[in-house]
Amino acid sequence: MTEHRRLTIDERLILRRAIIKHPGWQDYRKTRGIDASGLTSTETLNACATLGIDIEHTLENAETETENMKERTNTPETTTDAARRFAEIQTRLRALGHDETADKALAILSTITTKQGGWATDAQLRYVERAIETAQRAGATTGSTTAAATDTPPPPPAAAETPAPIPTPTIAPTGDAAGAALAAMVLPHIMGALAPEITRMVERRLENVQTVRIEVARWDGTTGTTEGHSHPQLAKLIRAATARTPDGFAPQIFLTGGTAVGKSHACKQVAQALGLDFFAHGAMNQTFELLGFVDAGGNYHATEFRRAFEFGGLILFDELDSWGPDATLALNLPLSNGYCPFPDRTVQRHPNCVIVGAGNTWGTGATADFVGRNRMDAAFLSRFPIKIPFDADPALEIALAGDAAFARRVQAARERARAAGLKHLIDARQMRAGAALIAAGFTPDEAAQMTYLAGLSDEQRRMIEGA
Repeated sequence: MTEHRRLTIDERLILRRAIIKHPGWQDYRKTRGIDASGLTSTETLNACATLGIDIEHTLENAETETENMKERTNTPETTTDAARRFAEIQTRLRALGHDETADKALAILSTITTKQGGWATDAQLRYVERAIETAQRAGATTGSTTAAATDTPPPPPAAAETPAPIPTPTIAPTGDAAGAALAAMVLPHIMGALAPEITRMVERRLENVQTVRIEVARWDGTTGTTEGHSHPQLAKLIRAATARTPDGFAPQIFLTGGTAVGKSHACKQVAQALGLDFFAHGAMNQTFELLGFVDAGGNYHATEFRRAFEFGGLILFDELDSWGPDATLALNLPLSNGYCPFPDRTVQRHPNCVIVGAGNTWGTGATADFVGRNRMDAAFLSRFPIKIPFDADPALEIALAGDAAFARRVQAARERARAAGLKHLIDARQMRAGAALIAAGFTPDEAAQMTYLAGLSDEQRRMIEGA
């Protein structure tokens, strides 16, 4: 059935997304030497057959999801009103024996709130409204909130069978008057089970963490998106990665910034937005580490660079300012001319190969903070014509730390150390490690002593702690 079927462009895109998400895709791709962005209709069908992807089911579900998204025209305010009215009648509905209806309505409201941002489909709200009407009609008929309209009045329920009231949501302290007001307005209208999630949503909003959704037009005509916590330079980096020189290749990009500022994280987000596979190399000294090698049996061993160069993808050369000169020299030809002589054969660069270098300096040599960095050859640096600085972003650090209070404590210590001229590295990795220690049962003070305060004298600790 699959050999002769002709896929439309939309069908191919839907199936390609399913293929990329499949856990067996990476092995399939490497074995056959293909790239997702260039799959033909036949290759797409063959991949689905090999990976066991149900084509008809996948296409049908995609159409249903698209229609559901089109229906989500009911605003969060409408949803909040329905949730408030449902909360008022839920006890009555359960007393009438409609537990299944109540549970389903509760699940629908939970989905709308936690997964759809408050936007609801007509079908979702219709079910909630029917549940409300069921309780209201029964109440009007019987004049009672505890008995249904039946021919034989039911016996009074035993105390153990009396439905428990919905727990009243409590407002977690936010430390901010606006946050408390917002929580007070929202929480009373949502069921107790949703209160913790709503509180977390409010707190994230008040922390002023940059949470953005970026859409980008890909080369194949599709639209890619990335959303969530991001560095302020992410949008610029994505736009730069879509640029093309007259020969059709993406110009190389160089990112520079301190440790743990989010350079690698941003590159992964760019690959996701552009629909590219992500590859990375750490510091290298020898040519074979980059280009691969042929063993004694005549078998070629490929590298991440080879895969990205030949089949497409985003390749990150991390810690580039600490690479050995032999490794960087091997890149001069492929970065300039669009082809690379690998040990087994010469390979043309894939048009969707995006190359990003990252370092702690601009390649000008060691600094007081990064004494192990090399001075890079000017001819090599010229092959990275786009340069983007990546400084630490406090909001992103807090978002990814895992413990906002401890992250702010570390940030304050870092600023005091800078003001005092103390050469002591304090970065986001220590924030995340401290948050993990606190989650494991250590106190914040113990976590501080084991992370950013380690190795300091008592006087230096007091200085950067503001004691």
